[in-house]
Formats: sequence, structure tokens, C-alpha cells
Amino acid sequence: MGFNFRQALKENGGVNALATAVRVSHQAISQWREVPPKRVLAVEKAWGISRHLIRPDIYGPEPSAASNPSPCNTAAREAGSSHDPNPDIAPRQSAYASHAPASSPEREV
Repeated sequence: MGFNFRQALKENGGVNALATAVRVSHQAISQWREVPPKRVLAVEKAWGISRHLIRPDIYGPEPSAASNPSPCNTAAREAGSSHDPNPDIAPRQSAYASHAPASSPEREV
């Protein structure tokens, strides 16, 4: 059995609770037969239900980490290594890191 929007709505506080959480009118939610594509991520966050369950027609079936391991990390994980698979890529720094306030010279009065 697939995801039942109306049942999930009842179990998660109703129309008004979802309307408040995703910032749309309760009238709009009352018209939904399923979660609209542009609201899926907000509903996922509000309810804690995977987007893959809410709209499998868009996001596909729920991925399983055990059945689909990343090939980059599998060998290192099995060997118990914490080796960085991409040593030539520097960690990303914040855009604000280089914009520290410069010390200003003291003014004479």
C-alpha cells in the first residue's frame, strides 16, 4: 500500500497544523489530493516522512544504504580506514572566512 495523504494528514495534526508548518492556507491544503511537487520538501520536514514515501512518482522508491552502498566508501569502510578518497580536493571554506575585519589605524583627535 502506498502513501495515503489524507491518513497522514489526520495522524500529523490535521489541515491547520500542516498549513502553519508549510506556510500555505488551510484552504489550499484542503484541495490537495496529494502533496504538490513544490511542497514535498516542506511537508517532509514538517512531518518527518521521507519525500520518497510522500511522492515516489517524483523521487522514486526509498533508497536503501545497505543495498546500494557508495563505491567510493565501501572499500575504505570494509578496511576500517578513514583515508580521504579525494586528497587533491581542498575542504570548502566559508565565503566569509577571508573577510575578517582589518584592524584600523588609530585616529588622532
